[in-house]
Amino acid sequence: MISMLTSFEQEFGLKVNEDGKITTNTLKIAENYKKRHDNVMAKIREFIKLIPELGALNFKETYYIDEQGKKRPMYEMDRQGFSMLVNKFTGDEATIFTYRYTNAFERLAEEVENKRSQLQEIESGLKENGHLSLEDYNNIRFSEKRTIRTFQEADISKIYQLVSEFNEYATTLDTEIRMARCKSAIKGIKRLHDNLATDNPAQNVGNCYNLIQIIDGIKTIHHITENKRNGGQKAAKTKMINILSQKVHSLTPPKIQDYYIIKYHPFSENRQYEQMTKNKWKKTEEFKSWCDNFPFESMPTEKELNIDWDQPLKLYLAYDHVKGNDVQNFLKSAIDMIFGHYEQNDMKINELDINNKRNRYVSSKDDGRIYFLLRNE
Repeated sequence: MISMLTSFEQEFGLKVNEDGKITTNTLKIAENYKKRHDNVMAKIREFIKLIPELGALNFKETYYIDEQGKKRPMYEMDRQGFSMLVNKFTGDEATIFTYRYTNAFERLAEEVENKRSQLQEIESGLKENGHLSLEDYNNIRFSEKRTIRTFQEADISKIYQLVSEFNEYATTLDTEIRMARCKSAIKGIKRLHDNLATDNPAQNVGNCYNLIQIIDGIKTIHHITENKRNGGQKAAKTKMINILSQKVHSLTPPKIQDYYIIKYHPFSENRQYEQMTKNKWKKTEEFKSWCDNFPFESMPTEKELNIDWDQPLKLYLAYDHVKGNDVQNFLKSAIDMIFGHYEQNDMKINELDINNKRNRYVSSKDDGRIYFLLRNE
């Protein structure tokens, strides 16, 4: 639930309150629907004035801390309150956001109910045995009815660890059960893939690609298990573990500490060129200056990179940057400078081979950083 809740909280302001209700807030609604926050607040006050009990049931006045550190009023609301409010918003864009909000409410409600049910099973196990072993926990989260949801609702940053734990657990199961659990795991990962692709396709390209590779790895387990059931060698179990372990290791993203650091603020693609005539463009002066002052001297040597340019490559990029930019817009200038420095063709990699993300926001461009790492796949 952590990953899904974090994602929905960041985009939609959804959270589970102390009463177990799923709520959003006026600040996020104003942002997503492009409305003034004070106008959204005023509309809710009109509702409460007309139907006072709404203030106790569906809308709760609270506060947020603004950029100056001051408390500012806002409302939190449940799904019914949200529906009342956005019903007044019109236009295609508002309709799209209302659909996405409603879908997010439903998905999070399902996840909360699933977690409640899982906690009840854990509590039941604790009451019976006085403790809960790892085996007991795995029997719950990788059970016949839960394996799909365990993967569907996994934290994408911990998916490799989860797959590794599932793999280890699966080796303890009988052949038929192991095959069934592998099918469930594949179905859950496919759903996770589809959710990421729907929620933010541009940002999740790399994650979706990795999930496809993980699915292939679990399919391999399934096939090896099936072969073993049909008279394969006893070594199938060991081979299965080795294949998936290697797959998981190769897919595990590096930590930010493993990246090479370029102490230079990234440059947005939106400001690289300016139009001179209808069909003619030129570099902006700002972009020329950025290129001229790029600190190539801080980049590692090819020997330090320790890669084979003739083999498939995966590029990891991260940035420290000021707010107001989409990290996808930093991609082109970063790739151009990195591959240009090593006199290599950036066509060696394609979009699916790039992991591109924000590391953190900074207050000044002087504190900007470009992090990169190249690996052979």
